[in-house]
Amino acid sequence: LSLATFTFGALQLPAPATLRWSPALQLSAFTLSTPDASSALAATFTLGPAGQITASAKNIASTALADLLSLPGPAWTLTALSLQGSWDRGPLTFTSTADATLALTATQSARLTLAATGDPTGLKLTALNVLAGSDAALRATGQLPFTVTPHASSPPTFSILPDAPLALTATTEPTAAFWSQLQALTGVELVAPQLSAQLTGTWSQPRGTATLRATRLALDPARFDLSLPAVESVELDLTGDPTGLVLQKFSATLDGQAVRATGRLPVAAGSWTTLRTTPIAQLTDAAELHLEIPAAEIAALAHHLPDYLAPQGRLALDLTRKPRGNLTGFLRLTDAASRAFGALGAIQDINADLQLSGRTLTLAAVNARTGGQPVTLAGTVTLPRRAPPQLDLTLKGTNLPLVRQLGLLLRGDLDLRLTTPSAGITQIGGTVRLQNSLFLSDVRDLLPSGERGSSTRAPYFSVETAPFNRWRLDLAVDGDRFLRVRTALFTGVASAHFRLTGTLGEPIALGEAEVADGKVLLPFATFAVQQSSFRLSAGNPHDPSLLVTGTTRRAGYDLRLELGGFLSAPVLTFASSPALDSKQVVLLVMAGQLPASSSSVSSTQRATRLGTYIGHSLLGRISGDDAAGDRLDFTTGERISRQGRETFGLEYRLDQRWSLVGEYDEFDDYNAGVKWRIIAAPVSPAP
Repeated sequence: LSLATFTFGALQLPAPATLRWSPALQLSAFTLSTPDASSALAATFTLGPAGQITASAKNIASTALADLLSLPGPAWTLTALSLQGSWDRGPLTFTSTADATLALTATQSARLTLAATGDPTGLKLTALNVLAGSDAALRATGQLPFTVTPHASSPPTFSILPDAPLALTATTEPTAAFWSQLQALTGVELVAPQLSAQLTGTWSQPRGTATLRATRLALDPARFDLSLPAVESVELDLTGDPTGLVLQKFSATLDGQAVRATGRLPVAAGSWTTLRTTPIAQLTDAAELHLEIPAAEIAALAHHLPDYLAPQGRLALDLTRKPRGNLTGFLRLTDAASRAFGALGAIQDINADLQLSGRTLTLAAVNARTGGQPVTLAGTVTLPRRAPPQLDLTLKGTNLPLVRQLGLLLRGDLDLRLTTPSAGITQIGGTVRLQNSLFLSDVRDLLPSGERGSSTRAPYFSVETAPFNRWRLDLAVDGDRFLRVRTALFTGVASAHFRLTGTLGEPIALGEAEVADGKVLLPFATFAVQQSSFRLSAGNPHDPSLLVTGTTRRAGYDLRLELGGFLSAPVLTFASSPALDSKQVVLLVMAGQLPASSSSVSSTQRATRLGTYIGHSLLGRISGDDAAGDRLDFTTGERISRQGRETFGLEYRLDQRWSLVGEYDEFDDYNAGVKWRIIAAPVSPAP
């Protein structure tokens, strides 16, 4: 037999070996070695109720076995191995020594040495050492009461001796070279760790202590796709006795912020076996823990949640976990802030006091500001086992900027209720009362375009992040004269009454918006809106239907405008009295060209009218008061005077009742005066 690889010299069988399988599996005189005997692998064994085994190895590298076995991890070399053992219908009695090297880097390695014996009383660990050069990084010795019993036709049986003496001592040394090389191999940075552990007693009644000191513990971000804080200045003291484990002290800094903890894991008499077999269940049911973060700067932790937290504010945490997962404590945030959430913007001045009792989190006082306006959140969050959180929260805010983007400011009062019914899907109910809003964009911005999706169709928003996208909606959205529309084509004051249903991921709005005091502004005609609606119906909830009618008088003609259809495909028609065809009406309102039967209008008059159209609301821009332009109405061309000139009228509203008026009429007279309204409709304040 010869075994050879491209990277390792041939191992050959220098003498015959014998393999027998009856009456028991037996191998004798099996040796593989290189011609110069520098590397060798030998084994002799007899299996069965009674048997013996002898094995040895010298200078066997993992590369020599790579073609036969899958060996993950770093390369290693078994420098020396000796194993001698026997059994007679009972546990294995053996003596073993081993010496191996483990490659840490391309040029550095660690040496592992082992000396151990075993008999029916347990395993005696004479020495276990991990060496970096001549310095020891880890040492361990002791007596572990467990046995190994080989069988002829099944895997060996490992047995714990619960009442046999137990003794184990392990220590580490802050050997810089070894731990830095281990970091290069594993990606785990462990600086100057000093571990000391002692275990005595028995498996059924163990006693022990463990202390750990480390300068730094962190994960290499280039090796692990995790953003975890660096743990520094670690101090841990752990003790144990037959009644359980006690975490006497844990202190560290997470990204420079202090963290402290104490705890206890009680173990009932005779339950140490249960702890060894089901540790997670035991920790879940019986563990006690007190965790404290006295005062942490959020700026030091914000880079772990860069999409949510702004680097400002402070955090304090005091949390106590009792048996069966019952929690008590508090979490306090002071002067914190979030990153901007889309058009809603950032949430600032977050001050929160959260109280935890059992599995209920009570939001005792949560206050914040968005857009300079206050927001309050109150209620409870229940945290059941193995189920999503159950919410019972109220969210209130006054005059909040719900949407802030170029050309659109949407404000409103929120009175929302977030509840999680037994079905497990949170529902958002309540009212949104819109007010003090402004629209300055081109109307064409509302037309669907680009990629299709929930956020590009009415009601023009969507939350795609799970699990929030499954939350249900049942909101009343109302606003009386809440929106001032100021565009080159249209001005007016809008009201809205909608019902918002569906989910945050697929919202549906049903209802309508109406416009009062509206005007359609064309270059040579201004139409006063008589009727206007923007409706979303159950039959077509994502494409609003339009209905706009407006009238004006121009050059002696009573003109009518009608806009219908849907927002995605609007239909515009004109009519006049006396009758004109559509082409003549369009030329009249867009180019100022009068019908052939009417008097002509000079180019100077047309330029004057066009300048009036372009300079609409100029007074408001100069004064800095947007409402000032709304108080000024200038109409021209309703009639043609006897001298062939266009008439015009001027009205400047001083308040809701009093106005200054002036006109040039069809008799070529100039008139001025003061107008007083007997009944005055309220005027919405400018946002």
